[in-house]
Amino acid sequence: MKRLLEFVSVILFMLPTHAFSQKLIQYISMNSPIAVAVNPVTNMIYAANYTGNTVGVIDGNTNAVVATIPVGAGPFSLAVNPVTNLVYVSNSGAPQGTGMSVMVIDGSSNTVAATVPLIAYPGFIAVNPTTNLVYFTIEEGPPIDVAVMDGATYKIIATIPVTQTCCQEGLALNSVTNRLYLSIDPFSGPSYMAVIDTTTNKLSGKFTPPGLKFAGPVAVDTGLNRLYTSDGAGGGVFVINGVNNGLIAVLPYFAESFAVNQTTHVFAMVYDELTFVNGLTDEIVGGQVPFPVGTWRINLAAGIDNHFYGGYDNTKNNVIGAVGVYSGPPSQ
Repeated sequence: MKRLLEFVSVILFMLPTHAFSQKLIQYISMNSPIAVAVNPVTNMIYAANYTGNTVGVIDGNTNAVVATIPVGAGPFSLAVNPVTNLVYVSNSGAPQGTGMSVMVIDGSSNTVAATVPLIAYPGFIAVNPTTNLVYFTIEEGPPIDVAVMDGATYKIIATIPVTQTCCQEGLALNSVTNRLYLSIDPFSGPSYMAVIDTTTNKLSGKFTPPGLKFAGPVAVDTGLNRLYTSDGAGGGVFVINGVNNGLIAVLPYFAESFAVNQTTHVFAMVYDELTFVNGLTDEIVGGQVPFPVGTWRINLAAGIDNHFYGGYDNTKNNVIGAVGVYSGPPSQ
C-alpha cells in the first residue's frame, strides 16, 4: 500500500498544474439567461433573461447579483462597450412578436438610457469599442440584414443586406481587422460564413469551410486573427485563418457556444461538457468540466482572471436558470 501511495503521489506530481485548474466555482440563480456578456474594466457580468424580460447584473468580484434591470420582451443578445460602460440589448419581442427594439443600459447606474424601436426581429449584437459602432442582425423571416448603429447617438447609420434566405446562427466581430462574421444556415444549399467589411459597411464576401454542413455559433480571437465555428451536424469545431479564410484545423468536438480569452488565447466551448482549448496550439488544455445535463440555450462569455461564465436554463438537475462561474486554465 505504501508503494502504491508513493506511485500515485509521483503521478500527481508529474501532472501539469492546469490539469486541475478548470472547475465550477459557483452557480448564480437567474431567471432564463440566454446570453451573457462581460465588462472587463468594471468586472460586471450581464445576463439576458429571455423569459423574464430582464437583464441581471452580477458583480464579478463577489459573484453577487447587484441589479435586475427590466428591458423589452425576449432579450436575446448582449454586447458591452467597456470604454463607454454601455450595454446593448437586442429585444426580440418574443413571444408575441411585438415591441422589438435595441435597448442601451448605462452600466454606471444600471438603468436604461435609450430605446431604439425596430420593426423587425433583432438577433445577435456586437460592438466595436474603438469606433463606438454597434452591429446587430435584423431578420424579417428572411431576409437577413445587419444594422449599424452609432453608439453615441443611437441612430442607425447603415443597413447591410446579407441574405434573402434563412437563417442566422452566430455573429462575431474582429475589431482589429474590421471584419464582421455572420454564420448562415439556409433552408437549402450549403451553409456559409458571410463577411462584412466594417470600414465600408458592405458585404465583402462569403465562404464555406471544407466539410462544414450546418453553420453554428461563431467566435473570434482578435490577436491571433482566428475564427471559430461549429458544425451543427456534428462535423467538428472549425479553426479558420482570418487572413485568407483558410481552414487551419478541425477539432473533433461539437459546440453550442464559444468564448475566447483575448489575453491568454484560450477559448472555451460547451456542449455536454465545458472544454478549454489553447488557441496557440489547438490542443485541449487539462480536463473537461461537466455541464448540467439537459441544458439548452447555452451561451458563454470570457471574463477577467481566467474566469468564464455560462448562462443556461431548462436543465434536468434542479439548476433551472443560472449563470455558472468557471475557472479556466492559467496563462500558457
